[in-house]
Amino acid sequence: MMRDELLQRIAALPEDADVGVQIGEEHLDIAEVIVWGEDQFGALRCDAADLRDVLISWGLPTQAHRS
Repeated sequence: MMRDELLQRIAALPEDADVGVQIGEEHLDIAEVIVWGEDQFGALRCDAADLRDVLISWGLPTQAHRS
């Protein structure tokens, strides 16, 4: 989704609406918006604790294994 479409959809929500990210049936809080690629890309970064809770509920590991 392009930035302007995202902003239009968010702007149509009530002023006090909370905006998050949904993965399957799970909902995650947005912690921040990050940019990369010379400011050509952006992402909504989810709250790490929310993501951990989702992984636990799905029975998945909560730590990345690095070698």
